[in-house]
Amino acid sequence: GAGRARWVIQYRNQLGGYVRADQLGEVFVLRDAPDLVDSLRKYTFVRPGFAPQLINVNTASFDELYLHPYIRKGLARLIVAFRKQHGPYHQPEDLKQIPTLKTDDWAKLRPYVRCD
Repeated sequence: GAGRARWVIQYRNQLGGYVRADQLGEVFVLRDAPDLVDSLRKYTFVRPGFAPQLINVNTASFDELYLHPYIRKGLARLIVAFRKQHGPYHQPEDLKQIPTLKTDDWAKLRPYVRCD
């Protein structure tokens, strides 16, 4: 329905764009509706060559970072604190130096970050 569609679009906008069809399962109103998610996947695709909106972890403020669904407040604080202590990030992989950033979380976040 229209209500669930709004949630799908809102989550897409928060992410900066979907990069994988399985991200639909992360939408709040679809978490308890696996059959609906499976049905939607039949009609869902990511255009080849699509590039999501990127977050520059060297210039983004805490307020900009924590709004991203894969960052949230805890990680946003650590990204900013690490940046202040050690200087700018040179490549996105530098975020792996944050001890609490798990491998799975990094894999989800990687398509959305840049350092320049």
